[in-house]
Amino acid sequence: MRALERELGVPLLDRSSRGVVLLASGEALYDDAVPLLAAASAAVGRVRWADRGEPELLRIGHTPTVTGFEVTEMLAGLPRAPRAWRCRSSRRSPTSSTAACATGSSTSA
Repeated sequence: MRALERELGVPLLDRSSRGVVLLASGEALYDDAVPLLAAASAAVGRVRWADRGEPELLRIGHTPTVTGFEVTEMLAGLPRAPRAWRCRSSRRSPTSSTAACATGSSTSA
């Protein structure tokens, strides 16, 4: 962390005898890093799937008011994609759907 702080030229953590606290600069970095790391992880997955000739995984998070059957019906109405997709849906609360998109555990919410 200290090397990263030196690289950025700003402190990210407040270190004291009482513990370590994330500073506003650290929070800003964290907020920006989460979607970047998710995008990088997704890119690695797409490259590996493409190399193996496997279809890409589309993860869809939905609220409990939408059933998995309804998600399937909605997807059936979409035009065919130029490449194959595997699809997995999961029920999530509205708050966790947003977080899941940010971390990459859902592609859509």
